[in-house]
Amino acid sequence: RKMRAACECAQALGAQPRVTEHYCKLQMRAYAAIFQLKDDVSQLENVSRRYAWLRRILRNYAESHAEVFPDSWRVAEHLSRRFAEATRDQLGELMATHDTVSAEGLTAALADTLAFEAQCNKKFGIVVAKEQSGGGTGPSHVYESSGEPAASFMGAVSCAFEPYMSIFIRGEQTKFETLVARFQAAPIAVDDDPSLSVLASSTDLLYQFRESLRQCASLSTGQAMLDLAHVFSYSMSSYARDVLIHKLPQSSGSSQQLEDLKHVCLIVNTADYCASVVAQLEIKIVERIDEVYKPRVSFAACRDALLGVINKSIRVLVAGVEGLCEPAFAALSQVPWQTLQTVGDQSAYVSLVSSA
Repeated sequence: RKMRAACECAQALGAQPRVTEHYCKLQMRAYAAIFQLKDDVSQLENVSRRYAWLRRILRNYAESHAEVFPDSWRVAEHLSRRFAEATRDQLGELMATHDTVSAEGLTAALADTLAFEAQCNKKFGIVVAKEQSGGGTGPSHVYESSGEPAASFMGAVSCAFEPYMSIFIRGEQTKFETLVARFQAAPIAVDDDPSLSVLASSTDLLYQFRESLRQCASLSTGQAMLDLAHVFSYSMSSYARDVLIHKLPQSSGSSQQLEDLKHVCLIVNTADYCASVVAQLEIKIVERIDEVYKPRVSFAACRDALLGVINKSIRVLVAGVEGLCEPAFAALSQVPWQTLQTVGDQSAYVSLVSSA
């Protein structure tokens, strides 16, 4: 009771900020002592231990100190903000001085951080305004449940990760390059599934695109998502060039030509399917990305590459049909029409065209 009364006196004297700041500094001394930059516990893969530490401190505050401070002081929230500032600075320094940050470690730590920030918003009654778009890692202005302006915890720590999201993007690019190389080496096997209308590799690639977009949207809707869109466009262009065009038959008139034409039809369908899904993917990215980046999202290059595949495939298809019908046309040209006296049921060249 004496401590509570002292706090009320401090508030009357206008010393509330100094008392709150002093209490937060005392608590954060232990944090600085435990999580020193070079210790294993401070490394990126152990970021969840930092948030577990704050949860223990807040639990101790609620059990032992909450009755000392007036509720209007929001001491627990102030302590959480001091923790977020210290953690942001230390994680930024940690990533800046380490060259071995992996994409997996980065995304796992960022996911834990975003979850922590969302929990803080919920705990302290901070709600995002309706016009605020979610998913970004930058600070945003929101409102408390009471309607008073307040700063969101979203971005308080996670903004430290934004300069290093290129690590995640490079990891995704490497993954797509590996997929395209694997698809290029694999043969087309139409007979394995007669109902197949597109190459299975296209559905696999587009599935990976969607999964990467989902993961990126949960981490950042800023520059990282724009970079990922560029990676999508480049990877689909590579798929069109190195897989679809690469698998078009190069010869004509062989015994395998009819089977080759089946492959060409499959490639046409695949390119058309990819162009359709890419257009949908572009719309989805524009919907999710931050407003400033929307005009820079474009999949025009990969759509042009896919349309180029369709055009070339159709030319190969026409040439292939002409090659199959060539014996019949040759037989037709050799018929002595000027000496023909009778008309039969069906000419030999008609049978040749039908069999082609």
